Amino acid sequence: MNLKYAFLFLERNRAKASAIFLLVLALLISLTLIYFLELLNSSLVDNVYSSIPYRVGIRGKVTERYGVYSSQDEINYDLEMIDQSLKDLAQNFKATYDYEFSLKAFSSNAYFKDSKLSLLGISTEVLNENLKLSNGRLFKDDQNEIVVPDDLLIKKGNKIKKVQVGDKIVIGCPDFSSESDEVTGELSSSQEYIVTGLYKKETVSTIITNASIYQNSQVIYISKEKAFDYYRKLHDVFINSASQSSEAELLDAHLINPDIVLDDYDLIKEVKNALEGIVQELNLTSMGGQYTIASSLDEADRILNVIASYETNIILILTSIALALLAALFFAIRNIYAQRSKDTCINLALGRSKTSIFWGYFLETSILTLLALPFSLITSFAISYLINERIIAHNLSSQSLAMLVTGQKDAIFDLGPTLLNDVINKIDPLILGVGIVLLLAFEALVLALLVHKINVRSLTSDLREIA
Repeated sequence: MNLKYAFLFLERNRAKASAIFLLVLALLISLTLIYFLELLNSSLVDNVYSSIPYRVGIRGKVTERYGVYSSQDEINYDLEMIDQSLKDLAQNFKATYDYEFSLKAFSSNAYFKDSKLSLLGISTEVLNENLKLSNGRLFKDDQNEIVVPDDLLIKKGNKIKKVQVGDKIVIGCPDFSSESDEVTGELSSSQEYIVTGLYKKETVSTIITNASIYQNSQVIYISKEKAFDYYRKLHDVFINSASQSSEAELLDAHLINPDIVLDDYDLIKEVKNALEGIVQELNLTSMGGQYTIASSLDEADRILNVIASYETNIILILTSIALALLAALFFAIRNIYAQRSKDTCINLALGRSKTSIFWGYFLETSILTLLALPFSLITSFAISYLINERIIAHNLSSQSLAMLVTGQKDAIFDLGPTLLNDVINKIDPLILGVGIVLLLAFEALVLALLVHKINVRSLTSDLREIA
């Protein structure tokens, strides 16, 4: 009987029923939106920390430059000692030692106008992701092979021509002069390198060009090990030279972003502490102390803190909206059911108890609440997903997170499908059920207070009108 009466009231009072339905729907959307945002944020955190490469290293350039300084962040120390210390650290933690090595190079048969020649020792993986070859292939790490710009000129016999794949470039050590920063005399400790690939300068990703020593230079890419071998020869010649001018910039080597790459998240802090110990032990210094020891988690934390701050602000706004809707729902239920005094009089006259009247009213609001539930779940899930995508796209530009997770600066990284599956798996029906029960309890409380105040005297005028 109560159920039939409830549907009859909803059908005859569509405006009032619609008002309650819309308020309940808006309130449920606000509450479930907060819940789904929390789940999405939790899934994002889990995915980032489970996907990023765990790296700990020195950010910036570890530089050996005798008597020459610049305002850039540099550490003036023996690079070979630093390199060996980092290799030992990686070995102790069963980790991988990764770095890039950049230095000035000198050739007896390569010619370049208004620019300098520099070597960049780099992994083929990084090159493959950031360098587009116009011809040939990348070098092999264990061979004397190089990749050069396609506009490089080399001497072939008595002629100067553009470089081609298969050509040989001779790179050696100059006679360091105390009077000039130019190469004088014949090169010593020379080595022939075979050109295996050509690239166009405009196709080089900024991740590589930023690592170069000179802004205006012809960059030759080579394996990290071969670059370090050449540095050792250059270093020995420099040390053994008769004079080392404080104004000569011929020895200009940079160990760029040396990193310890781990598989174990729990070891990151331990490795970071060990690296800080090595820096202190070797007494590494820099101009203004600008270099830093950092890990990939630092950037991940920064990114996730930005996302968390945005989501916190959004949740605070949604909470305020939910409280306002809760108050609106309270007054709507009280006013709508208070206006049903005639119905109440008839029910009392027919001998119905206040308890029976309460359950009748409660059944009506329960029907509206349960009807609003599926619409609110679908709507809030879609909105929360869009909010997260907007936050990621706006704050990360799809690059910082992609760089962390894939190691590729220009990668298109989409967490969408992964987050969607994770959120669906994390949805707890019990929590949603408790939320619905609490909302129904609130409605029941409002109706109980309303029905409790009902008495015959207060309804006298209505009873007379009915009579």
